[in-house]
Amino acid sequence: MSKRELKTVAMDIGNGFTKLTSCGDIVSTHPSIYAESPLQFTGNHFGLSINGSKYHTFGKEALFNQNAKQVVANFDKSKYETEAYEALTIGILFNEFGDVTIDRLVLGLPNSETRFADSLKRMAKTYTIIKDNTEYTLTINRIIVLPQPIGTYLNNKTNERLLIIDGGFGTVDITEISGGEVLRSWSTQFGMRDLYKRILAKIDSEMSGHGLNVFTTGLAMVNGFSYGGEKIKLSQFEAEKADHLKAVLDSVLELVDTINTYEKIIFTGGFAEAYKDQLPKAKNITIVENPQIANVIGFYKI
Repeated sequence: MSKRELKTVAMDIGNGFTKLTSCGDIVSTHPSIYAESPLQFTGNHFGLSINGSKYHTFGKEALFNQNAKQVVANFDKSKYETEAYEALTIGILFNEFGDVTIDRLVLGLPNSETRFADSLKRMAKTYTIIKDNTEYTLTINRIIVLPQPIGTYLNNKTNERLLIIDGGFGTVDITEISGGEVLRSWSTQFGMRDLYKRILAKIDSEMSGHGLNVFTTGLAMVNGFSYGGEKIKLSQFEAEKADHLKAVLDSVLELVDTINTYEKIIFTGGFAEAYKDQLPKAKNITIVENPQIANVIGFYKI
């Protein structure tokens, strides 16, 4: 890998997936997972040693590793201070860009966790990475941290009074913006993880040994999964989806004063993609284009 210099990289480290871009229009997506590798080469992939750590694989390269772990989805707020979270960030950046200097890394956090921005800014430094017995460096000069829904706002700038509902894997972030200023924000735990747990509970009661977990259920919603020689489509679980959608919308109505006071209501994130056909229809309701990557594209524009 040759040394590169990048002016800006935007990165949205979600509970389920990490999205990143270095150009603002082409976005790469990686599962937010890592796995310790007892050997440098495991499962057709070379592991990475970061600043002398044990070897690990990250993102796509860890997807089918039985020891894969989700750093982000443990909902432990101290996760941002852990070596595992730092390694996940650097590992995915290295897998995407290799030997590189990044002048500005723009990151996003859920509304309820933006107070941990300083924990992320500590990653602005140089890392030594070993892969296949070869040494590389990855340097980050500075880090900017934004609330995740601000990315969607930056793609839909307006002086109108907005309500942005950003449903990701772990949380649903609800943000009230007027004239470009964040007035109020909330987070609930009714992200897509909640739906996957509902579906898994149903599958567990009917299909023993199905092999799914909270993470792979998200992939199965798109591609289905094989069980007993048959292809099972998760469209069969419409009742669970309806219950989850109702829980999300009810939580929004409990938090905001009245839905009619907003000139525009914007749905974004994986939640918006999953429920684009079931969300309420009204003149002031918008589902953003490419909702799963809208935030990271907005981050790049700052």
